[in-house]
Amino acid sequence: QGSGASGNPITLFFEPNAKLSMPVGTLMSMQNVNYIVIDGGTNGIMENTDNGTALGNHQAVSAIYASGSGNYEVKNLTIRNLYVHTSVADGSIDFTSNGAIYANTFGSNISIHDNVFHDICWIIIGSVTSGGSGFKVYNNDFYNYDHAIGGIGGGMAVPANVAIYNNHFGSTANWDTTANSYHHDGIHVYFGSGLLSGVDIYNNLFDGNWGANNTGHLFLEGNWNHNDTASLNKFNIYNNVFVQYPGNTLNDGFIGGGGANFNVYNNTFLGASVTNSNCLGIGLNYTFKNNLVSGCTTFVSSGNSGAFAAGGLSNNVYANATPGGNSPYYYGAAVSTLASWKSLTGQDANSVQVSSAGAASDGHLAAGSAAIGVGANLSSVGISGLLTDKDGVARGSTWDVGAYEYTGSGGGGTSSFTLTVTKSGSGSGTITSNDDGSILVGGTG
Repeated sequence: QGSGASGNPITLFFEPNAKLSMPVGTLMSMQNVNYIVIDGGTNGIMENTDNGTALGNHQAVSAIYASGSGNYEVKNLTIRNLYVHTSVADGSIDFTSNGAIYANTFGSNISIHDNVFHDICWIIIGSVTSGGSGFKVYNNDFYNYDHAIGGIGGGMAVPANVAIYNNHFGSTANWDTTANSYHHDGIHVYFGSGLLSGVDIYNNLFDGNWGANNTGHLFLEGNWNHNDTASLNKFNIYNNVFVQYPGNTLNDGFIGGGGANFNVYNNTFLGASVTNSNCLGIGLNYTFKNNLVSGCTTFVSSGNSGAFAAGGLSNNVYANATPGGNSPYYYGAAVSTLASWKSLTGQDANSVQVSSAGAASDGHLAAGSAAIGVGANLSSVGISGLLTDKDGVARGSTWDVGAYEYTGSGGGGTSSFTLTVTKSGSGSGTITSNDDGSILVGGTG
């Protein structure tokens, strides 16, 4: 019925096995309040039980309706079955004014973490903002959805201090329709006017079956009027893994759109060798370094001659070019070789194109991968999260390309071997080969 206070929030706590459930309808109204914690405890559930294609009701509803609220936290919940979509003929409902957590005005200091969301059209959505700053979405699992995160908005403070990290964005194919009524995105940034600046997207996994109606894992549209190229600014996108499902087409790429001053570092993009799939369709003034891009008809596509910042394109590994359809590179003109791409852009001198990425299906590097030891050391760019990979492994002095450092163990650790060498006569020494590519030599004599 009202707000908590700074340092003394009101907590709604789900005791073990507690469930907030109804056949159909919005489950919680939380409008124009501050300092609220909604804590699912060990296994709290919010759900509808009879809403969906083959069920008794067909309505757009929310789990938490939070317009005008700020300084709140939603954690440890399973929010499910707000609409169970099971037919390609089911496409008549507009879900854009409802979601698992919906706000047409976001306040400041919002944290949504450690939740599971599934069988929901739009999950976290806020299409208008009013000066808010501090929006964090992390450690969540999303699947069987159309949009996981949508809107965010162009009226936030500058910088907006938006951070989306350590999430799993899974399958969206169950929201396919014959008429393409819903276009699937992991993160869709859009708004009617204004500027969104100061967004970090990192350490996320995008995988699963995205169906035929996908737009992009990251659809960075910005101003939906498409007439303001400066509506998005200063995004840091790093340590993410993007995996294309076999047979899916990447309609707008793993990443589509963008704006000025975008930094795309150490991501892994694994295409499934599907004809006419673009890995990346990008915007203006990008810095694109240390990325592993594999298995697409077109690796990078941009029609803008200002797509890359000066010196912003380097140390990438392009692998497994897929024949058919478009050329491997497009920069206002299609080019078929890396040499031509370098000549056209005037950049990417330290990048290579190889026949195989040398990576497992989850993006971890295999022994002998061309991505090992060829990355630029980006410790000077001032992004602390870049100093470790997606698994938390320190990058050291010599960096690998992509989201993961090679560890020799398939991820999640480091290993090395030491060879002891005895000289003929006197003295001995050691040669240690580390998985980051460094060699340590020591001894006496």
